[in-house]
Amino acid sequence: MKKNMLTIVAIALSFINLVLTAVIIFSVVPAAQKTNQLITEVANIVKLEVESSNTGTPTVAMGDLEPVTYTNGLQINLKSTPGDDMSHYAAIDQITVYLNKTADDYHTLSGSMTNYENSVAEIVSSTISQYTKDEVNNNRDAIKNAILSSIQEKFGTTTIADISLKNLRCQ
Repeated sequence: MKKNMLTIVAIALSFINLVLTAVIIFSVVPAAQKTNQLITEVANIVKLEVESSNTGTPTVAMGDLEPVTYTNGLQINLKSTPGDDMSHYAAIDQITVYLNKTADDYHTLSGSMTNYENSVAEIVSSTISQYTKDEVNNNRDAIKNAILSSIQEKFGTTTIADISLKNLRCQ
């Protein structure tokens, strides 16, 4: 009789184990798969954002760049900081625009770039004037990128590969 009872208990425990395994397979595994799919989608989105930020401005070798320098300095009023009663300004000694010599429209743009000093100065001035003194001091690369993209948009070309602001200082 004892053997039959132990057999019945063993069969019952095996059946309970089988039921619990089925519960795990049908409830936990799909949830884990959905979590893995979500993580994969987020990773793909992050990867796309990193790739898209790099593809906007291709890297050009320094030997392929020709500088066009505008020597007239600029003094630009900056956006006021809340709670600060002083007016601040930024000063730039000269602006240098670098043209990509390997670009298709380089020859048409290179000859006339010196005529556009006022346009370039206006773009630089309007872009920098949107920032406060602290933002200019802390975000110089982002400001340069914003100026570069505005100039590229204005001229309708990516031949303008870089910009340099000599001696940018804030007061």
